Amino acid sequence: MPAAITLLIMLSALILPLEAQRLIEIERAEEEINRMYQSDQKAREAFIQDPENLHAIKSMQSLDEHHTKTIKSLLDHYEWIDASLFGKETSEQAITLILHASHALEFQRECLFILSKKKNKTAYELKQLAYLHDKVAVNSGLRQRYGTQFSIEPQGVLKLKPYEGSIKEIDKRREAIGLDPLEAYLEAAQSHYKKPTG
Repeated sequence: MPAAITLLIMLSALILPLEAQRLIEIERAEEEINRMYQSDQKAREAFIQDPENLHAIKSMQSLDEHHTKTIKSLLDHYEWIDASLFGKETSEQAITLILHASHALEFQRECLFILSKKKNKTAYELKQLAYLHDKVAVNSGLRQRYGTQFSIEPQGVLKLKPYEGSIKEIDKRREAIGLDPLEAYLEAAQSHYKKPTG
């Protein structure tokens, strides 16, 4: 057998197990992200039902801290949870977890930089980039650009956090990246929270 063919066979024997291992690692990461996302959504649902419930708040914060550590570890390895590698659903779930890492501002800044520089962003990533931009800006004491961040006042009333320019300007920015008008967005968000009584 020619030496070149023998070498090719030997290399294939080494490469195939490595590729299989890589696929297994990706599958495990997908499962972990999905698990964290499901826990995240359950915790936030409990908070939405009663925004003044201290137990729900602490439980959500504890989960956020745990999830952030895991996402950080994954990003150290993969740089970004990209849809081309992990699939659309997992990528979107990972972005949601990053958005909920408000306690880790520097981490969110790093993610904002990575996502900003990413080529060929999906439509979903463009929208979430706006959310992440606003989240980092507000948590840095700056004004948001897309009107995605609001506070929850007594009885579940939503109050838009400080923003750049006028509502009309915000709507133009939102339209440019495929987000709904601000009024529709806030109405939809408000429907999830308790409304004033009487």
